[in-house]
Amino acid sequence: NKKNVVCLTTFDSITKSIPKKTWKQFLKQKSRHLTTGVKYKLIHKILLGLDTLSTIFFYFSILYLLCVQTYVNQIIILYLVRTLILFIILFIFSKKMHEKNNLIFISIFEVLILIVNTFVIIRNIFIKNNTWK
Repeated sequence: NKKNVVCLTTFDSITKSIPKKTWKQFLKQKSRHLTTGVKYKLIHKILLGLDTLSTIFFYFSILYLLCVQTYVNQIIILYLVRTLILFIILFIFSKKMHEKNNLIFISIFEVLILIVNTFVIIRNIFIKNNTWK
């Protein structure tokens, strides 16, 4: 409802949680969080899906084109421009939220989260364990 919902992007509006200490705890939490997607509006599901698919397509395209050694300079420039744009956006937001800056690892984190999410989604299909505390 647009009349009673506001999007806040200030430091005081953020809820922080204590990070999990083991991979098992992290994967269980990630599994729970990914099960909430059924409650999203259709348009948001589509946009989140397109974001993930475009990222996967981007990285596979880069890998393929580097393997066939086509347009190597352009590929490197495209990758660096995309990474720079992502870095700037996340840098601004992390400053606003008083977050530590681990942005030099952004590309590694991006690929890692794609792999982890894929694993957790496949796991959620076979194992139903989405109880919340």
